[in-house]
Amino acid sequence: MGSEATTSTMMEFERPQDFATVVGQDSLTERLRERIRERRGLDRHLAFLGPAGVGKRTIAQLYSQALICDSPRENGSPCQACIECKSVLEQRSWAYVPIDAAEQGDEESIRTLVERDRRLNTAWVRIVLFENAERLAPSAADAALKTLERETGTVFIFLVNDPNTFSGALRSRCQVFQVRPVEPDMLVRHLVDVCERNSVAYEGRAMEVIARASCGLCGIALTTLARVAGRGDVTLIDTLGELGLAWGPAMLRCWEAIFAGQFDEAILAFESIGPDGPNRMRAMQAFLLELDLREELGVRSCPISLALEALPEGTWGRVRENWEPYAASHSMKVGDLIHQTCEFWRGARLDAPWQIVFRRAYEELVHRPGGPRVGTNPIVGKDS
Repeated sequence: MGSEATTSTMMEFERPQDFATVVGQDSLTERLRERIRERRGLDRHLAFLGPAGVGKRTIAQLYSQALICDSPRENGSPCQACIECKSVLEQRSWAYVPIDAAEQGDEESIRTLVERDRRLNTAWVRIVLFENAERLAPSAADAALKTLERETGTVFIFLVNDPNTFSGALRSRCQVFQVRPVEPDMLVRHLVDVCERNSVAYEGRAMEVIARASCGLCGIALTTLARVAGRGDVTLIDTLGELGLAWGPAMLRCWEAIFAGQFDEAILAFESIGPDGPNRMRAMQAFLLELDLREELGVRSCPISLALEALPEGTWGRVRENWEPYAASHSMKVGDLIHQTCEFWRGARLDAPWQIVFRRAYEELVHRPGGPRVGTNPIVGKDS
C-alpha cells in the first residue's frame, strides 16, 4: 500500500565488525563466541534460521572470520586486521566460500564451487556458506550432504529464510540457531547510534518509523536508513516517501474534495495516493478502517498504517466533523455511515477498475439519499 519508493543514493553503513556490536542477538552471539574460544569450530556444521534481513549473513560472516582469524580477540570476535580477516572483507578469501543457492543452487554449480580452490586455502579450516539454503535443488542438497560428510576440514554454514523448505537431512547434520527480529526500542537505539557515528542528522520519529516498518529486521532497517540518508538528513517526510507511506495528506485532500462535492479534484487526489489501483484501494480501506475503529473504540493507540500514524492527532476530529452533515442528510448516525462506507471499500475487488469503484463510492455517499445501497454490486463482488 502506498506509492513507489523514490529513487535515492544509497549510503554505505559499515556492518558490525565485532560480536559485541551485533544488535539484539546477545544469547546467540555468546554461544558462538564460546565455540570460538574453545576452538570447537569443526565439531558440527551450522544452520542460521530467520527471515531475510534479520542479520544471518552478518553473524555468519563474523563467525567465519573468527574461525580463520590469526589472532581473535579475547571475546571471540575476529581481529579484522590479519590477512585472513581482510581477505574475507575484500571478497578474495580461499578459506571463505559464499554460495547463493537462489542463483547457484543446482547440483553442478554446488559441486564446482565447493571443490574450487580448496587446495589454496591457507587457514586451518575452510568455510562454505550457503545463502538462501532452502533454495537448494534436491540433487544439489544431496551433493552438499555427501560433501559435508566427506570433508573433514570444512565447516558448512546454511542461512535459511524458510525452514519449512530446507532439507531435513542437511538440518539434521547442523547445530541450529534461530536469529530473531529485534525489539523496536532496541532497533531505534541502534539506528540512532549508526546515525551519530556517521554524522547523519536525523529526526526521532523517522527512526521509529524505520524500525517499525522493518518489523525488527535489522538488515532491512539499515538498508532503508541508508537510502533515506542518501538524500541528506533523515527526516520523517523523506522516510515516509522512501517507504511509500507518504499518502496520508493526499487521502485527506481526497476526502475534503469529496465532502465539497468536487469529484474531479477528489479523483485526482486519489490517483496521487499510490502507483496503481490496488495500492490506492488498499490505502482507502486502511483509512476508512482506521476511522471506523476510532468511531467505535475511541482514540486508537495502534493505527492501521504508519502512513496514518504520521498524521497529526487533531486530524481525526476534523475528519469526523465532515461526516456529520452527510450522516444527518441520510438520517443516519455518523458511525453507521462511516461503517457502511468502510464495508463498501473493504468489499471492492482489487482487480476492478479503480476509477469505476471510486465513482460508485462517491455517488453512493454524495448523491443517493438513504446512504449506501444494500444489494448485489457487480463492482465490489459481494453485498455492499
